[in-house]
Amino acid sequence: MKTFLFLLVVVLIGGAYFAGYLPQHQRLVESQRELQAAQTQLADVQARMRLYILQSRLARMIESVRGRNYGDAAKLSTEFFDDLRSTTSQTQDAQVRSELEAVLTLRDSVTMRLAVGDPAILDVLNGAMNRLRQLSEPSPAPVGAEPTAPAPPPAN
Repeated sequence: MKTFLFLLVVVLIGGAYFAGYLPQHQRLVESQRELQAAQTQLADVQARMRLYILQSRLARMIESVRGRNYGDAAKLSTEFFDDLRSTTSQTQDAQVRSELEAVLTLRDSVTMRLAVGDPAILDVLNGAMNRLRQLSEPSPAPVGAEPTAPAPPPAN
């Protein structure tokens, strides 16, 4: 009888433990899944932000060239290409890295043309801006995914 009572108590304690453990474990797994999704989304946003910063720097350089302030444009060029090199090394996506490296190859040409005050450098800079803009555009929706349309206005 004592053995039966002892086993019953052990089974009840074990059952109570698992009754509390399983829901908590499921919440932990779900929280970890949500955290992973949030970290992935954060990394994507940070990568896109770096591209926007590059675009901003390049836009300032283009404005300096348009204003024929080649000395200022040369300083901005150094900042832009240094930032571009850093961003390229941090980029995980091979396609994005390839595009950034293609823009990075323009450094010597841009530096030389700014030094001589060549206004035709605007074409090269605008081409680089177009490449950066294409990289920072949102990815198209997967095939078969329904596009999200804005909610219709409420009826009066």
